[in-house]
Amino acid sequence: MAQPADIWDKAIAEAYASAPANSRILYTIELRHPAFTEPVRVVHWPIEEPEPGVHTLTLEPDAPVDAGKAVPFVHCGFALTLPQQSERAPGEFVVRIDNVTELLTGHLVAARKQRTPIDFTYREYLESMPEEPQLVYHGAQIRKVSCSAGVAEGRAEFVNWLNKIFGRQYTPGEYPGLVRGR
Repeated sequence: MAQPADIWDKAIAEAYASAPANSRILYTIELRHPAFTEPVRVVHWPIEEPEPGVHTLTLEPDAPVDAGKAVPFVHCGFALTLPQQSERAPGEFVVRIDNVTELLTGHLVAARKQRTPIDFTYREYLESMPEEPQLVYHGAQIRKVSCSAGVAEGRAEFVNWLNKIFGRQYTPGEYPGLVRGR
């Protein structure tokens, strides 16, 4: 029997394969922190590409901030390693942002002063379908960021991964038959 992760990977591969040939995959990250005035949202944009700017992409209905809204993602060069799937550990993202600009520098300095983790969301979009992400990872936090010579690097780990609620939550208020004596 196929594992759920295998089914998910196959579904993503099918969606990408059925996309128009000229459609690119847009890799995005969103950083949120109490010291930030608004979330920092960047979309991977290769340095050799002309005209860096902004992509407007629509967030998923259950996004932590601005759910269901079309928001700007600034073009930025970054490298991202996705978490490994393992039975022993939930894995971690490794994020490296090159040419850290004023967009991020002030935010990272403010976050370091507060010493609270930065909430992290990773999304993939098809350029031809900016109205919905094809893949979303919520619930990761960056606890330590190192900066040197215009490069910022951090590791994002999932928080309390083993106790995360999956599927539908049945509550007595919504389903009174769950409570004896009613």
